[in-house]
Amino acid sequence: MGLRISTNVASLAAQKTMSQNTVKQNQALGKLSSGQRIVRAADDAAGLAMSEKLKARIIGAQQAERNANDGISMLQTAEGGLNEVSRVLIRLRELSVQSSSDTVGNKEREFANLEFQNMKKEIERISQVTEYNGSKLLNGEGLGGNGQDYDIQVGVHNKQFEDRLTYKSEMINSTLASLFGGETQRDQQVEAQLALRNKLNAIDAEVYGHDRERVQLREAAQKEYVDSLESGENMPSELSVINKESAQLSLRSIDEAIQRVSNQRAELGSVQNRLGSVIANLQTTNENLSATNSRIKDTEYASTTAENMKLNILQQASTAVLAQANASGQSALRLIG
Repeated sequence: MGLRISTNVASLAAQKTMSQNTVKQNQALGKLSSGQRIVRAADDAAGLAMSEKLKARIIGAQQAERNANDGISMLQTAEGGLNEVSRVLIRLRELSVQSSSDTVGNKEREFANLEFQNMKKEIERISQVTEYNGSKLLNGEGLGGNGQDYDIQVGVHNKQFEDRLTYKSEMINSTLASLFGGETQRDQQVEAQLALRNKLNAIDAEVYGHDRERVQLREAAQKEYVDSLESGENMPSELSVINKESAQLSLRSIDEAIQRVSNQRAELGSVQNRLGSVIANLQTTNENLSATNSRIKDTEYASTTAENMKLNILQQASTAVLAQANASGQSALRLIG
């Protein structure tokens, strides 16, 4: 077979092999440097689609976890305000007990009532200033001041029950009107007492076979009327310890207010515990999704390093072969010369 130098076929073959090895080596180096098996869609189109979907879920779950932690912070802020309201109510009760005793004079009751009225104002102030990110938490007005509930996004989709935890704003209200009754409660109480008086009048006007029956019915209605007066709520402005009778009546209203605050704190505590469970579940979900995404997209360093080593050897061999192929033309010069 003759020597042809116009077309160095051996050199072209060596160049092709070297080019292919260079492309593979660049891919291997890209995987090793980035830590990802799939750097571009051409590496594994299906795997890339799965990985991107998992990545979106992972990032969403991480943000949902942060939302849940922020929700706990908001609820702890509300509970902190209620804790102080409870402390003030206990002090009000202490003043009421003190002023209910005849061992305290009227002058001392005036001093106690001065503190009593100021502590009432502090309850109202706490309920109006306790807020989180610009939203009031303890006055019952809700998100934006228009009664909206607080939604805490704890999922990655748009399903109300599965992806959101709702905090009922109207359930947490520590204003004086809420704790001790407002105008609406008093109006209802007046209407109920009016109805009982009308009932008494109707008994008097009715004709009975025997007066004993009228007396029994009237005694029962009279007792119902008296009980309503004793069990009704005091208006916030009426609460005082200025005299013994007012102090004694305040005890009942304060006890009811303490119970209401305790109920509200229990509600906040239950939501906080639920958010704690949500965070634990999100962390587990994030861990499992991250492991799945790692198996799909991350580089397997052992095999990729071995592949890169093989390509290094092939690259050196291709360089040596290409040098020999390029040198084969030198023998033709001897024939000419």
